[in-house]
Amino acid sequence: MQVQHYFRHFKGNFKGEHFDSASPPQRIFYNHKSCAPFAKFIADTILQRLSTGAISVWGKVGEVRPPHLVMPLTVEPSKPRLCNDNRFLNLWMDDRPFSLNHLHQLPLYLSKDAYQTVCDGKSGYDHILLAASSKTYFGFEWNGWYFTSNTIPFGWKLSAFVYHSTGLLVSHYFRSIRIPCSLYIDDRHSS
Repeated sequence: MQVQHYFRHFKGNFKGEHFDSASPPQRIFYNHKSCAPFAKFIADTILQRLSTGAISVWGKVGEVRPPHLVMPLTVEPSKPRLCNDNRFLNLWMDDRPFSLNHLHQLPLYLSKDAYQTVCDGKSGYDHILLAASSKTYFGFEWNGWYFTSNTIPFGWKLSAFVYHSTGLLVSHYFRSIRIPCSLYIDDRHSS
Protein backbone atom coordinates (compact mmCIF):
# COMPACT_ATOMS: atom_id res chain seq x y z
CA MET A 1 0.00 0.00 0.00
CA GLN A 2 1.45 3.33 -1.05
CA VAL A 3 0.48 6.29 1.16
CA GLN A 4 1.52 8.84 -1.49
CA HIS A 5 -1.42 7.63 -3.62
CA TYR A 6 -3.74 9.33 -1.09
CA PHE A 7 -1.94 12.69 -0.78
CA ARG A 8 -3.86 15.89 -1.42
CA HIS A 9 -2.76 19.50 -1.23
CA PHE A 10 -3.17 20.99 2.25
CA LYS A 11 -3.38 24.71 2.92
CA GLY A 12 -4.02 25.65 6.52
CA ASN A 13 -2.68 25.77 10.05
CA PHE A 14 -1.56 23.08 12.45
CA LYS A 15 -0.53 23.99 15.99
CA GLY A 16 0.09 27.61 15.02
CA GLU A 17 2.17 26.89 11.90
CA HIS A 18 0.93 27.60 8.38
CA PHE A 19 1.28 25.01 5.60
CA ASP A 20 0.62 25.19 1.86
CA SER A 21 2.04 22.09 0.16
CA ALA A 22 1.15 18.97 -1.80
CA SER A 23 2.77 16.64 0.73
CA PRO A 24 3.76 16.88 4.40
CA PRO A 25 7.14 18.45 5.13
CA GLN A 26 9.62 16.62 7.33
CA ARG A 27 8.77 16.93 11.03
CA ILE A 28 9.63 15.34 14.37
CA PHE A 29 7.00 15.34 17.11
CA TYR A 30 7.45 14.28 20.72
CA ASN A 31 5.37 11.55 22.32
CA HIS A 32 2.25 12.55 24.24
CA LYS A 33 2.50 12.87 28.01
CA SER A 34 -0.04 10.01 28.32
CA CYS A 35 2.84 7.64 27.49
CA ALA A 36 4.77 8.20 30.74
CA PRO A 37 2.65 5.97 33.03
CA PHE A 38 2.56 3.25 30.36
CA ALA A 39 6.30 2.98 29.61
CA LYS A 40 6.46 -0.79 30.24
CA PHE A 41 3.27 -1.41 28.24
CA ILE A 42 4.69 0.61 25.32
CA ALA A 43 8.05 -1.18 25.43
CA ASP A 44 6.31 -4.58 25.53
CA THR A 45 3.99 -3.59 22.67
CA ILE A 46 6.91 -2.40 20.55
CA LEU A 47 8.81 -5.66 21.18
CA GLN A 48 5.73 -7.69 20.28
CA ARG A 49 5.16 -5.66 17.08
CA LEU A 50 8.84 -6.04 16.16
CA SER A 51 8.53 -9.81 16.56
CA THR A 52 5.55 -9.95 14.18
CA GLY A 53 7.18 -7.66 11.62
CA ALA A 54 4.52 -4.95 11.98
CA ILE A 55 7.26 -2.40 12.71
CA SER A 56 11.00 -2.16 12.10
CA VAL A 57 13.90 -0.47 13.82
CA TRP A 58 15.02 2.54 11.73
CA GLY A 59 18.05 3.35 13.86
CA LYS A 60 19.38 5.06 16.95
CA VAL A 61 18.47 8.72 17.49
CA GLY A 62 21.53 10.87 16.79
CA GLU A 63 23.20 8.16 14.67
CA VAL A 64 20.80 7.97 11.72
CA ARG A 65 18.78 10.47 9.76
CA PRO A 66 15.22 10.31 11.12
CA PRO A 67 12.25 9.11 9.07
CA HIS A 68 10.48 11.86 7.08
CA LEU A 69 7.80 12.03 9.77
CA VAL A 70 8.35 11.07 13.40
CA MET A 71 4.84 11.07 14.76
CA PRO A 72 3.96 11.10 18.45
CA LEU A 73 2.79 8.01 20.28
CA THR A 74 -0.18 8.21 22.60
CA VAL A 75 -1.93 5.67 24.80
CA GLU A 76 -5.67 5.18 25.04
CA PRO A 77 -5.68 4.34 28.76
CA SER A 78 -8.92 2.40 29.27
CA LYS A 79 -7.82 -0.67 27.22
CA PRO A 80 -4.81 0.29 27.09
CA ARG A 81 -3.99 0.66 23.40
CA LEU A 82 -0.91 2.18 21.80
CA CYS A 83 -1.81 4.66 19.06
CA ASN A 84 0.18 6.57 16.48
CA ASP A 85 -0.98 10.18 16.53
CA ASN A 86 -0.97 10.86 12.80
CA ARG A 87 -3.04 14.07 12.88
CA PHE A 88 -0.25 15.97 11.11
CA LEU A 89 0.02 13.46 8.26
CA ASN A 90 -3.77 13.17 8.08
CA LEU A 91 -4.02 16.81 7.01
CA TRP A 92 -2.57 15.79 3.62
CA MET A 93 -4.83 12.75 3.17
CA ASP A 94 -7.81 12.43 0.84
CA ASP A 95 -11.19 11.99 2.44
CA ARG A 96 -12.42 8.47 1.68
CA PRO A 97 -15.76 8.02 3.44
CA PHE A 98 -17.18 4.52 3.61
CA SER A 99 -19.76 2.66 5.63
CA LEU A 100 -19.76 -0.75 7.20
CA ASN A 101 -22.49 -3.26 6.45
CA HIS A 102 -25.44 -3.33 8.83
CA LEU A 103 -27.34 -6.27 10.27
CA HIS A 104 -30.46 -5.44 8.25
CA GLN A 105 -28.40 -6.09 5.08
CA LEU A 106 -27.66 -9.69 6.06
CA PRO A 107 -30.55 -11.20 4.05
CA LEU A 108 -29.01 -9.72 0.89
CA TYR A 109 -25.99 -11.98 1.29
CA LEU A 110 -27.54 -15.22 2.52
CA SER A 111 -29.75 -17.81 0.92
CA LYS A 112 -32.20 -19.91 2.90
CA ASP A 113 -30.38 -22.44 5.13
CA ALA A 114 -27.03 -20.76 4.42
CA TYR A 115 -24.00 -21.59 6.55
CA GLN A 116 -22.80 -18.65 8.64
CA THR A 117 -19.52 -17.89 10.29
CA VAL A 118 -17.85 -14.97 12.00
CA CYS A 119 -14.36 -13.71 11.30
CA ASP A 120 -12.53 -11.63 13.90
CA GLY A 121 -9.96 -9.38 12.25
CA LYS A 122 -7.68 -9.14 15.31
CA SER A 123 -4.61 -7.14 14.34
CA GLY A 124 -6.14 -6.90 10.89
CA TYR A 125 -4.26 -3.72 10.02
CA ASP A 126 -1.05 -5.72 10.38
CA HIS A 127 -2.00 -7.77 7.33
CA ILE A 128 -1.77 -4.79 4.98
CA LEU A 129 1.83 -3.97 4.18
CA LEU A 130 3.11 -0.49 3.43
CA ALA A 131 5.27 0.10 0.36
CA ALA A 132 8.93 0.72 1.25
CA SER A 133 8.61 4.36 0.16
CA SER A 134 5.64 4.86 2.51
CA LYS A 135 7.25 3.64 5.73
CA THR A 136 9.14 6.90 6.26
CA TYR A 137 5.80 8.70 6.75
CA PHE A 138 4.96 6.44 9.69
CA GLY A 139 7.96 6.88 11.95
CA PHE A 140 7.97 7.20 15.73
CA GLU A 141 10.56 7.36 18.48
CA TRP A 142 10.83 5.42 21.74
CA ASN A 143 13.68 5.33 24.24
CA GLY A 144 16.21 6.84 21.86
CA TRP A 145 15.34 4.67 18.85
CA TYR A 146 13.43 5.45 15.67
CA PHE A 147 10.96 2.91 14.37
CA THR A 148 8.77 2.77 11.28
CA SER A 149 5.57 0.92 10.60
CA ASN A 150 5.62 -1.85 8.01
CA THR A 151 1.83 -2.12 8.07
CA ILE A 152 -0.96 0.44 8.17
CA PRO A 153 -1.06 1.90 11.67
CA PHE A 154 -3.97 2.54 14.00
CA GLY A 155 -4.25 6.34 13.99
CA TRP A 156 -3.81 6.95 10.28
CA LYS A 157 -6.95 8.52 8.83
CA LEU A 158 -7.30 5.98 6.01
CA SER A 159 -6.43 2.75 7.84
CA ALA A 160 -10.07 1.76 8.34
CA PHE A 161 -10.93 2.60 4.71
CA VAL A 162 -7.99 0.59 3.33
CA TYR A 163 -8.64 -2.33 5.68
CA HIS A 164 -12.37 -2.41 4.90
CA SER A 165 -11.80 -2.11 1.14
CA THR A 166 -9.29 -4.96 1.23
CA GLY A 167 -11.59 -7.09 3.38
CA LEU A 168 -14.41 -6.60 0.91
CA LEU A 169 -12.51 -8.75 -1.58
CA VAL A 170 -12.65 -11.71 0.78
CA SER A 171 -16.22 -11.16 1.91
CA HIS A 172 -17.45 -10.71 -1.68
CA TYR A 173 -15.88 -14.04 -2.60
CA PHE A 174 -17.53 -15.90 0.28
CA ARG A 175 -20.85 -14.20 -0.39
CA SER A 176 -20.69 -15.22 -4.04
CA ILE A 177 -20.28 -18.96 -3.34
CA ARG A 178 -23.32 -19.17 -0.98
CA ILE A 179 -22.72 -22.61 0.51
CA PRO A 180 -26.00 -24.09 1.87
CA CYS A 181 -26.04 -25.50 5.39
CA SER A 182 -27.25 -28.87 4.12
CA LEU A 183 -23.72 -29.57 2.88
CA TYR A 184 -22.47 -29.65 6.46
CA ILE A 185 -23.05 -32.47 8.94
CA ASP A 186 -25.09 -31.39 11.91
CA ASP A 187 -24.06 -33.52 14.93
CA ARG A 188 -27.39 -32.89 16.66
CA HIS A 189 -29.23 -34.98 14.07
CA SER A 190 -26.78 -37.85 13.69
CA SER A 191 -27.27 -41.08 15.57
